[in-house]
Amino acid sequence: STILFMGFGGLSGWSILPELSPDSWTKLRTLPHGITVWREANFAVLNPFVMMLHQRSFLLGFPLFVGLLYISWRFLQEKSLAVLAVLSLAAILLALFHPFMWVSFLLIFPSWMMWMMFFGIRSFTWREIAWTIAALAVTGMAGFLIVKGLQPSAGASSIIWRPGWLATDINWLYFWVKNIGLYCILGAVAVYYFFHRNPPLAMLVLAGVTPFVAANLFQFAPWDWDNTKIFAPVWIILSIAVGTLVASCWEKNHLTWKAISLAALPVLLLSGGLEVARVITFRSHPTTISSVNDLSMGEAIRGRIGKRDVLLSEPEASHPIFMYSGRPSFVAYDGWLWSQGWKGKYEQRMIDKKIIYEGTDASRGLIDKNKIDYVVIGPPELRAGANKQWFDNNYTPVLSLPSYTLYDVRTQRQGTIYQSTNGTKSGD
Repeated sequence: STILFMGFGGLSGWSILPELSPDSWTKLRTLPHGITVWREANFAVLNPFVMMLHQRSFLLGFPLFVGLLYISWRFLQEKSLAVLAVLSLAAILLALFHPFMWVSFLLIFPSWMMWMMFFGIRSFTWREIAWTIAALAVTGMAGFLIVKGLQPSAGASSIIWRPGWLATDINWLYFWVKNIGLYCILGAVAVYYFFHRNPPLAMLVLAGVTPFVAANLFQFAPWDWDNTKIFAPVWIILSIAVGTLVASCWEKNHLTWKAISLAALPVLLLSGGLEVARVITFRSHPTTISSVNDLSMGEAIRGRIGKRDVLLSEPEASHPIFMYSGRPSFVAYDGWLWSQGWKGKYEQRMIDKKIIYEGTDASRGLIDKNKIDYVVIGPPELRAGANKQWFDNNYTPVLSLPSYTLYDVRTQRQGTIYQSTNGTKSGD
């Protein structure tokens, strides 16, 4: 199951095989498009291993979710209030680690319990049901407060009814056959096969359908990438069920079943395996995210300016001073602001930022109006058209770093000069 999950993918790998010959490894590394995510060919389910590289919170979310599945199974077997309490606390922690996986769990756990009751696999008293509902309510409320604290714009207004939003160009069913391939069939086979042999596992697969359907009917966030995170727990469940099914077939004392097991593996693993291999081949050609100089700049700024002082820099996601200064930013990367539901609340700041960097009389007024303390000018700002000469003529450079200059723009408002030699202030 672990191997299937790490190599999870649909049918995209078969489409790129002709592109990989000859010199397959070089071609794999230099493909002009993605593999499991290749929107032009209607592939949109990113391999989970690559997901973890894109967003490290999955490294916490995935194992905690698997742990929650085990605790949920224990509760459904033992009906213990102590286990239910542990389950609630762990689920609340998941909201801190990964909010989208927390949403999926809130859909999966009650569905799992209801399927168990519906098929008569487990029965629960009204008291046990009431305690479970109360635990879910507490988990939902506490998790929501955590998410709201981390993302103040989060709320029900972010959820939009958009049936089939991910399958934009082709039939919805065909889209999912392309994107999860043989799992479409083997997931259903697993439900049938384990219905009498391992009923809780069969019911878990049915429970996994709930977030899958919900994430196909609703957009939970503006950005497609964020919405696809809702599916990640479903891939965990499918990998567990299909992996157990393949192992069960292999253990049968019949050559045909062993052959079927072996034949299924390349179909299940090719696309995701190629995606993982592509990432591994980049190890000899690493992409630098941050350098030692970047970290040094952040340390220098933290030691020079106050914790509440507001910095203005070009809103790039990988801006070294924005990332490592640890100081409030006047405006952050607009892609993040938009994806977190701040549309309509940050656009004026983007306009003000542009005018400030133009270096005019209007720039002075906007600096004062927005109470900006320091302005950064470096390669990102210069590429965007910053007027460095104007800042040199009008404000004191308090810190000169490799390729970056930090200006104290409070002097005309407060009448103070920031000495760049020792970081002390002196009044006029």
